[in-house]
Amino acid sequence: MKKIIGLTGNIASGKSEAEKIFEKNNIPVINADNIVKKLLEPNTNCYKKINKHFEKHPEFLPIIKLNSKQLDKHKLRNIIYKHKKQKEIIESIIHPEVQKILREFAENFKNNKNQKADFCVLSIPLLFSKKNYEYINQIIYIDVSYDTQISRLIARDNINKDLAEKMIASQPSRESRIKQCDIIIENNKNLKDLEEQIKYNLL
Repeated sequence: MKKIIGLTGNIASGKSEAEKIFEKNNIPVINADNIVKKLLEPNTNCYKKINKHFEKHPEFLPIIKLNSKQLDKHKLRNIIYKHKKQKEIIESIIHPEVQKILREFAENFKNNKNQKADFCVLSIPLLFSKKNYEYINQIIYIDVSYDTQISRLIARDNINKDLAEKMIASQPSRESRIKQCDIIIENNKNLKDLEEQIKYNLL
């Protein structure tokens, strides 16, 4: 029976590297962050809803770049990590659409008789329970130490330590997420070690 695997982990834990390992082994992967990027493109429903919302909150404007008409994702990210109420509103606009696309991907995988892989992977940063994803069979958590997470995040996003700490603090705690997951994979070393753990546990 084909399985649906949920891949998660807090920010800068190494989920994208894990995705590449799965893809290298011909496992279908879909990334929730990539879905969000497409949903926020100009003139999409989510784009229009977010723009309309912030028109009522001029203290945050401008939220759209005048030259490209793109949402200012850097500014949007800062709003999300500094204003809890705004974070909840933005997520209420985006998350239902993301969940719909992920479910369709999982259903198409299961119904595709030509698909040889035994499982597919849904990479979802905020997945910490099966509450909204009852069709997921197992959850994999990519674990990383706090110090490693901070240094990776600063290097990856070119931000200061203060914002990196706020971004990490805004997410569910490591301890609470581990309790909800079926497989824990540590990613404090290197890519070779990460690949060996994934192969041992899943491939």
